[in-house]
Amino acid sequence: MKLISLKCPECSSNLQIEEGRDKCFCQYCGAEISLNDYYSSHIYRKVDEARIKEAEYKKEVRVKQAEIDKEVRLKELEVEARRTKSSIVRVVVKLIAFAILVIVAAIFDVVGSTNFDLRGLANTAALILVMAPIVLIFLFLSEKK
Repeated sequence: MKLISLKCPECSSNLQIEEGRDKCFCQYCGAEISLNDYYSSHIYRKVDEARIKEAEYKKEVRVKQAEIDKEVRLKELEVEARRTKSSIVRVVVKLIAFAILVIVAAIFDVVGSTNFDLRGLANTAALILVMAPIVLIFLFLSEKK
């Protein structure tokens, strides 16, 4: 007769049982073991444990992926905030430079028109007042690219 080996469900001892029996008793604790139920429950338990582990693994993967996605999104938001802030600073600096240029041109115009010897300043002021808006437009167009 062929012997099969199994573990007692009560005391976990290793048992050697003759193949073809429906029931047996544990020689250590005396527990009655139904071999038909043992085989089916043993197979089902292994399958269920594998599915449980698979579900736990998938859940861990989803949680880690969500954490990674969250970190990536935060980094993207930080980069976007820095870009927006630096863009605003550049626009403000350009506007301040333009305002200073216009003020200097206005001063040249006033000084040049009141003093005949400084008439060249008035011409320079007129040139600055004409060219400043064109330069400002090109500065803002280069910013958009």
